[in-house]
Amino acid sequence: MNLNKSITGGVLDLCNDEVIFAEDDFNVENSFFENKYHGSKILVLAPHQDDEINVAGAMILNLKKARAEIFVAFTTNGDFEIDAKIRSNEANTSLAILGIKPDHIIFLGYGDTFNNTGKPHIFNAQTPTTSPANHNETYSAGDFTDYAFKKRGTHSSYTRQNFFNDLKDLILEIQADVIFCVDFDKHADHRTLSLIFEEVIAEILKTENNNYKPEIYKKFAYANSFTAIRDFYSDNLLETKRPSTVTTESYDFDIIDRANYSWFNRVRFPIVESCWKTLIAKNPLARAIFAHKSQRNEWNALGILNSDEIFFERRTDNLIYCAEIKTTSGDGEKVRDFHIINTDNVDVSPPIFNNHIWQPDQNDTEKILHINWKCIQQIEQIKIYGDINSDAETQLKISLDNNFDSEFKLPRFGRPYIFNFDEKIFASQVEIKILNEGGISEIEIFSEAEPQRVIKPFIKITIEDNFVYEYFVPENVNRLEFEIYKFHIDKPVEFSVSDGVIYCRDDKFILKFDGDNVTIRAEIAGESDIFDQIKISRKSKLFFKKLQFEQLIERSQIHLRRKFKFLRD
Repeated sequence: MNLNKSITGGVLDLCNDEVIFAEDDFNVENSFFENKYHGSKILVLAPHQDDEINVAGAMILNLKKARAEIFVAFTTNGDFEIDAKIRSNEANTSLAILGIKPDHIIFLGYGDTFNNTGKPHIFNAQTPTTSPANHNETYSAGDFTDYAFKKRGTHSSYTRQNFFNDLKDLILEIQADVIFCVDFDKHADHRTLSLIFEEVIAEILKTENNNYKPEIYKKFAYANSFTAIRDFYSDNLLETKRPSTVTTESYDFDIIDRANYSWFNRVRFPIVESCWKTLIAKNPLARAIFAHKSQRNEWNALGILNSDEIFFERRTDNLIYCAEIKTTSGDGEKVRDFHIINTDNVDVSPPIFNNHIWQPDQNDTEKILHINWKCIQQIEQIKIYGDINSDAETQLKISLDNNFDSEFKLPRFGRPYIFNFDEKIFASQVEIKILNEGGISEIEIFSEAEPQRVIKPFIKITIEDNFVYEYFVPENVNRLEFEIYKFHIDKPVEFSVSDGVIYCRDDKFILKFDGDNVTIRAEIAGESDIFDQIKISRKSKLFFKKLQFEQLIERSQIHLRRKFKFLRD
């Protein structure tokens, strides 16, 4: 096995769109990559052509390799500055690199806008609006037909209701088991898709006798991808960094660790073997990024490519959708509209969050919300979210008709208060009373704290919070600290090591080793089919110098390509 092979080959031809997968066997394994999803449907929802990579590029590669059927849908034609035909052709080329065929690529055909263009955004369009590209209905371009025309033989005029209807029709037509969707980024089109998607999901879940409850993962396409810290060129792959309003472009409001956006609880997925090296050569995800030539995304690739891909999960098995809601005042439907955050203005920056909480009238002396089911429900977990804007602690009292009651305070800034019942309880009524001021944005009631998911549980070894595959260290290193990331499994882990010893201290694991190549294998105790295996390799100073030289050449190529493209344009 020649580990130096990755740095001694030729320089990357950035214009070559051929997919080349890594051939070396680094003795690295993870049960995540052994799971097969044949028969599972995946839907990726992106506002613009290139956002499919920002939203779920690594997961498209992962799940395509696992034989899932993947659909990618774009809500706009990407025509703000570039012709829709060019954008659609680039999307087809890019997605072909990731293994997606044209018949699984969908264009809703709405206008690409930006914040504050001077024209009404479709988010607020009760009557047809005109896009900056001077279109007022969905349209076809190049080799694609817009979704509405393909489905009904007519184009959809640019209204909010038509956007909602087309998105709902698409979701119900595909019935994807897992949906990846953009979250509330700064861009008005991103915010529109994020919020209207949530409204669509709420309406589906409220439908009587509904059995469609997809697994949902949302991602900030800008802060956690497109404008993330450009730290790809390092000795080892690094994690997706927590965004900062100071250092992260386009991150205009620090939403992390508010509402449901707990950084600690973010979902992290590993990446396929062809993306493990800290060189862009042979990286199919990089090639897919470069295929969007009109967007000059080469430099952004250095922030998109990481050791993990992160999301925030939204569950759809919430029992409240099949309940009756009554309040002493205020709009009780707010607690089950799937909006933990909301706004009535997608243009403004930083965002103004409103229209997302149940807040009783000021003269209401009771301030009670009743949740009633026709039959008894099994309950294992209850989550209650407050107002993302509020730094006050709203005091509540919850009562169930099984004699359970409790007084508590909602955490600040919309973070959830969580009841985890040691033993499942049974109830047909829940009453929540606000004891001071404030409101509730969302209530989630689950029969299982950890339901069965389409994407199966897995574990991953991390070093300094970075997902590890093949990990290079200087030749004088003989001690490493590491931890275990667990995706929806909370059981002890057992280890084996090829050359060294592992011990635990202060909730961290410590590896001591003497050899130049060490393999660590972690398995869930009693479930050996859930495992991770990594390799630690000690390398000389020359190895790291050669790697840094290759990275410098690649970085220079990217810079020159961007410069010449700018001059041509």
